Amino acid sequence: MSENLVEQSVELLSAQGRLARLVDGFREREQQKAMAAHLAQAIAGEFDFIAEASTGIGKTFAYLVPALLSGRRTIISTYTRHLQDQIYFKDLPIVLNATGCKRDAVLLKGRSNYLCLERLDRSAGAPTFLDGENGALSAIQQWAGRTDDGDLSLFDGLGEDDPLRSLLVSTPDSCLGSKCPRYRDCFVVKARAKAMAADLVVVNHHLLVSDMTLKEADFGELLPEAETVVVDEAHKFKSVSENSFSSSLSGGKISEFLREVGASAKELGDGGALEDRLKQCRGAVGAVTRFLSDLSE
Repeated sequence: MSENLVEQSVELLSAQGRLARLVDGFREREQQKAMAAHLAQAIAGEFDFIAEASTGIGKTFAYLVPALLSGRRTIISTYTRHLQDQIYFKDLPIVLNATGCKRDAVLLKGRSNYLCLERLDRSAGAPTFLDGENGALSAIQQWAGRTDDGDLSLFDGLGEDDPLRSLLVSTPDSCLGSKCPRYRDCFVVKARAKAMAADLVVVNHHLLVSDMTLKEADFGELLPEAETVVVDEAHKFKSVSENSFSSSLSGGKISEFLREVGASAKELGDGGALEDRLKQCRGAVGAVTRFLSDLSE
């Protein structure tokens, strides 16, 4: 298989290959072919391969071509959601067409990228909790009925820093899991189920590390077992791993927790006494934050 996979990969990336006929401005790159050849050998021989690729050699095509031609279940991990989208929506369809491979490919992101229907329902019932975001909320409710995957990056008008976003996605702490009343409709559950059955999954480093952590602790898994794992932008993997294996606490996280408690209290009809305590907590958080800010200066 090794020699055949190497030859097929190099031929596809040559000036006479199918990619050259499909992609406008495509030009043959010796470094790209060399990277693809080494990766093909690594896939066939089941050994590790590390490459430092300079800008402009076309590394994405260099690893997609042998990975797809091998026919093996593959996970591709990159650093940012933007790069995930570029690989999945732009590069992967081109290479699938060029290779003629029929592969079930899935894009999987972290839970903070998907609309949580339960939190959407809860927010809709507490308009004062949204600080005047009712118009945007109404648009998201309409979009929720149309979207297939609930990926908020595909909803126009809701930036990553929009405060409304944090109210509409779940976290590991806030997710109700199988006890959630919207569990059967959950976009995260559906996305993970598709990924487990896919031939090729495009993820980011945070998700890959989270999966490694769960498997190491024998708590389950987020991703399927794969024969080939490609770590793109690998120089960022160290910092992502450090962040994933550490814990952090911030004023923002505490404030978000206090908002959750306040919203739940209103739903349960418990107002006065708890609200006084929450105000005290908010004041304490503000005092600590100001103290630390003064200290750092």
